[in-house]
Amino acid sequence: MDYPTTINGFNLYSGGDRLIGVSDEVKIPDFSSMTASITGAGIAGTIDVPIVGFFDSMEFSIPFRTLADDTFEVMQPDGQKKITLRGSIQTTNLGSGDIDYVGMRVVVRGYMKSFSPGSLKVSDAMSSEITLSVTYMLIEVDGDTKVELDKFNSKFVVNGKDMMAKSRAYM
Repeated sequence: MDYPTTINGFNLYSGGDRLIGVSDEVKIPDFSSMTASITGAGIAGTIDVPIVGFFDSMEFSIPFRTLADDTFEVMQPDGQKKITLRGSIQTTNLGSGDIDYVGMRVVVRGYMKSFSPGSLKVSDAMSSEITLSVTYMLIEVDGDTKVELDKFNSKFVVNGKDMMAKSRAYM
């Protein structure tokens, strides 16, 4: 059995295949379910029930060390932007202690929401940042889809199972 230990490295791509900018730590958006509060006879209080596959607005921020042409390409408000993170997860085999690696891929599509050009300081990074409003997100580990959310197409997949397939069948 392999135990995941660290992110060994990653790159940031625009459109899936073109390396863009120099980034530092990139936070993957949180999934916060939309809920409905229910109460009534037989229920001792209020319960927030998740609406399967529906999530609050999600933001994906891309920090850049300095301003570059790629920064402004992602900033263009002419449609959704596709950003892909590809990385290597370092693992340790619990039996042998051997180190190995598995691939990881995160794909995000969304609309440019905000742009922070950063600040200027001699011998330091500018810390510029672009934030996207997320419409689609895919997380793969070792080639397997772990999570896929497509807000426009009412699709939410967890561990390969489409959680909204039955609901879509009634629409």
